[in-house]
Amino acid sequence: MNISVEKKFENPALKREDIEFKMEFDSSIPSREQAKSALSSAISIPKERIVIISIESNYGRKTVNARARVYQTEELAAAEKQHLLKRDGMVVAEEPKEAKPVKKKEVKKE
Repeated sequence: MNISVEKKFENPALKREDIEFKMEFDSSIPSREQAKSALSSAISIPKERIVIISIESNYGRKTVNARARVYQTEELAAAEKQHLLKRDGMVVAEEPKEAKPVKKKEVKKE
């Protein structure tokens, strides 16, 4: 898997860096975990501080365009939107609660 960083945007107010990168791959489209690991090794930052925002594949090509946010600390990364953290596997999804049975009203017939 080959990675090239296309753009970097420093965001000092949120203490993060927004990165747009392109990945070339051989077989199937890489998962978020694979993309995070590859980006982590390419920019030498622990993957616990990286949140993948999007991965967009190019039809008929062996490349994907992706966006990620790199935070200064793991605590700042935990403040990211919950659905993105769930996708990246940084937060364990809650088990759905059991639905209560619906009581049927009895209809009186005269």
